[in-house]
Amino acid sequence: MKSYQGTVQTRMTEFLQSHVGKEHGWKKKAADFLGMSPQNLYTYLTGIQLPGNTLQFYLHKKGCSIDWLMFGESITTKFGNKV
Repeated sequence: MKSYQGTVQTRMTEFLQSHVGKEHGWKKKAADFLGMSPQNLYTYLTGIQLPGNTLQFYLHKKGCSIDWLMFGESITTKFGNKV
């Protein structure tokens, strides 16, 4: 499996921690926040898998800019607020 380390998962981690905090157990809270299992979230946070359409949809509904998440740039800020 190819790893996408240092890119999408780093931004996804940053977005999720901005919503659930960085304290112990944040990954479980993040999985609950997104409505998925911690095991499923693990594949995205470790870069094993890129977020597909469904996960991108849920992240967008939670306020994440998909352009920022996937490409690192956007006309909006990384958390969906207009510049």
